[in-house]
Amino acid sequence: MPNLLVPMVQNQDFRAEFFNTSIDNMRSVAYQTADVSIVNDAITFIESTDLVIPDLVANAEYIFESCLFYDTNATADIVINIKLPFIGAAMIAPWYSGTAITGAVNNINQQGLDAATFQVVQFIAGGVAAGTIMSVRPAGWLRMSTSSGPLSIEFGQNVASTTSTILKQGSWIAITRVE
Repeated sequence: MPNLLVPMVQNQDFRAEFFNTSIDNMRSVAYQTADVSIVNDAITFIESTDLVIPDLVANAEYIFESCLFYDTNATADIVINIKLPFIGAAMIAPWYSGTAITGAVNNINQQGLDAATFQVVQFIAGGVAAGTIMSVRPAGWLRMSTSSGPLSIEFGQNVASTTSTILKQGSWIAITRVE
């Protein structure tokens, strides 16, 4: 079983401790099952009921991966929050085009967002025009503090607009415990 984070060695007994640790370290994935939209509101955030990973463990370290699809016009943009229980340290690279973009192909911002001691990692991604689906690929590492709890995604409009900002079906998040 070389693909386990706690690999078995030859002639090792399959004990409860090994089994439990292997399950604790398995990759957890959440998938957006339907489009969710917000219209004309730069204050309210909508939390995805699908993009939630319920139980991050206190004092553990994780690798975070995601692909978030969205549709927003050039004015509204989208604000994406990665909500966490209180974390000890984190480094998330959003891999997104930023704001004030002019087309579906733009330079990619690869700068890591250091979210040490925060409960929300936030970034604002630009839109091109309603009906043009864009994507962001936030990924990184985080270390939990003494708190445990869920990881979730919420979004809103950066600027109020009568055009819907949509978090698209097919978006996903994944987390893998590494320590």
